[in-house]
Amino acid sequence: MVRAIAIVLALADIQIAGAPSTLDTHALEELVKLELGTDAPSTDVAIHIEGADATVDVTRAGEKRTAHLTLPQKNVERTLALFVGEVARTYLAPAPAPAPAPSPAPAPAPAPAPAPAGTAEPAAPPSVLAGSSAPIAYGAAIFGVRDIARDGVVMFTARGEAGLSFGSHVRAGVTARYGYASASDVLGDANVHMQCGGFAGTYAFTDVVATGPRVDLCVLFAQGTGSRGSSVSEFATIPSWDLEFHLRLEKRFVLAFVAEAGFILGGLDVRADNRRVLEIAGPFAGVAIGGAFLDAH
Repeated sequence: MVRAIAIVLALADIQIAGAPSTLDTHALEELVKLELGTDAPSTDVAIHIEGADATVDVTRAGEKRTAHLTLPQKNVERTLALFVGEVARTYLAPAPAPAPAPSPAPAPAPAPAPAPAGTAEPAAPPSVLAGSSAPIAYGAAIFGVRDIARDGVVMFTARGEAGLSFGSHVRAGVTARYGYASASDVLGDANVHMQCGGFAGTYAFTDVVATGPRVDLCVLFAQGTGSRGSSVSEFATIPSWDLEFHLRLEKRFVLAFVAEAGFILGGLDVRADNRRVLEIAGPFAGVAIGGAFLDAH
């Protein structure tokens, strides 16, 4: 509710742009009331005009604010009313909120009490994942000889192996093997080529000693030279057991020494007329050497 709006005009000679001017005080009073609004609290407005300069005093709740304005050539009443409204609205501007008080710093955590003399602190529980690791690839190339006991035939072999290491002890992989043996007869020579694919499993007791089974599925080709030479092929299954000794040369590379023993199931019997030239069958033993990329334990 408008409790009171008192407008006081103090007019001297009004000169705007050097020419005398008149002021419609009634219109000015109505325009000021419109600017202040019907809900304005008790307000006193004093306007002092001298020449083209106007001084506006707005007093509300005992607080007085003063502002100055240079009058325009036209719409003097409207300009003054707008200016009074602007001065009065400065009472409504909210005061800046006080800055919040800083929160107190948290108290430091108390230091742990020292353990009594002569007692050791308990060890941290082992992690659930301790010792576990993802499988790591490995590879090996091994070259050696096999002595086939039945006829004393010596076969030269070369083997490649690749697979995964599970932890520090167990390895599983696939193998590819080639073998060659030859023998002579009065009618000519016989040459045997062996090509195999298989599987290998290895358990490493330490970083130096490892052992495990091997199984190869092989095809044997025999080629006879000389008079009436011919060729023949047979299948064989060769289970064997390896014992490996490792000499680590670098972080992942080892020099491998291998001793092996096994049995040739099936195999090949090469003959000239009724004479046996060589036989690839039965038990055998061999030694080999090579290199392997293996993680250290």
